Amino acid sequence: MKLIQVCKKKPGIMQLMILAEESENQTLFPSSVSPHLSKKILVNFREVVADVVKDMTANKETLPEAIANKQYNGRLTVRIPTDVHRNLAIKAAESGIDLNRLTGSKLSR
Repeated sequence: MKLIQVCKKKPGIMQLMILAEESENQTLFPSSVSPHLSKKILVNFREVVADVVKDMTANKETLPEAIANKQYNGRLTVRIPTDVHRNLAIKAAESGIDLNRLTGSKLSR
């Protein structure tokens, strides 16, 4: 029951569990985690997700939408130190590309 309360107070945990449930065929764990342990973790996640969903449904609470299903507009505001901003702007100008394109390519790595 305590885990259910934690999941309700920390939507990120619930989101992670929903993502784990939806991502059965994707690698969610570092390569240092054995496949056997990964499978065990996912099984435990599924059990916890089922308990949380059951509890939230019984209490007529709205289930969070999975992060993977959300629609994003492609805009992201990030605060960075001025010297980092300046260096990125210089690199973009030297490369002849837009600052957004340079930043996006660095973030997508």
